[in-house]
Amino acid sequence: MTRRLAAGTASVALLLSFSSAATAHAAAQAMTTPVQSTPRTVGVDCFFVERGSTPKHFSVAVADDLAITQVDLMEHTSGSWTPMHESDQSVGLSWTLDSNHPLVPPFSLRTSGLVTTTYRDVIPGNWAPGGLYCGTGR
Repeated sequence: MTRRLAAGTASVALLLSFSSAATAHAAAQAMTTPVQSTPRTVGVDCFFVERGSTPKHFSVAVADDLAITQVDLMEHTSGSWTPMHESDQSVGLSWTLDSNHPLVPPFSLRTSGLVTTTYRDVIPGNWAPGGLYCGTGR
């Protein structure tokens, strides 16, 4: 299923929340790519995998992350959370994990801030740099 986001405040807020014009442009392109979830409103439940991400260097931008102070990643084969670090300290929109081994998808992400929300298997096994993935947080 391909989903195109409707023009409006949600999609504009998503584009404005990214740290660079190149990232915003890539996110705009990704808004028409297939996603592995039911149609949803863009918000803190959407994750943009940064271009340049690899199985050992995984970087994700979180839409509407102004209240997010930490992002953690759990690999499919792991039962524990690994903290990610902010890639751009001045803006704080991208979160990166550098690993000494290839990370095993699908990935679950946990965002912390005013509330802690877990997104199980939100990044699928066939993830690709430049992809936008959405899921339901709990």
